[in-house]
Amino acid sequence: MQPSFRIEILTWEAQILLDLIDDQILYRTP
Repeated sequence: MQPSFRIEILTWEAQILLDLIDDQILYRTP
């Protein structure tokens, strides 16, 4: 795999993790 391709995958996974964390924070707020 090309390095740039791996970077795109990492950023894509990081974005999903951030979205999941944001959803959990929204659920925790009253």
